[in-house]
Amino acid sequence: MTQPYQPEYMSHPPGNAPSAGLAIASMVCGIVSLVLVCLWFISLPTSIVAIVLGKVAKGQIRRGEASGQGMATAGIVCGSVALTIYMVLFIAVICGVIISGLGHR
Repeated sequence: MTQPYQPEYMSHPPGNAPSAGLAIASMVCGIVSLVLVCLWFISLPTSIVAIVLGKVAKGQIRRGEASGQGMATAGIVCGSVALTIYMVLFIAVICGVIISGLGHR
């Protein structure tokens, strides 16, 4: 006896890669790190996570395993901007401490 034809089921339509969860997470973490820039203990780790997730997502996108190029880029950019703000503020605080310390001698 022959078995009836059973169609193959696909998780996503052919030609379209599934959306990258890592790219979405990178974008969300990047936005959170910029919004909460005054809360460094939350924002600093999320900016680092945004950059790492964005880089991993871009690797998946390059291999064709996922989509979301713009979201991954947004996460990397937002995370990088937040880290740059922290570096500038850290250097300003250190310079302020050094300058104020020299004035008291």
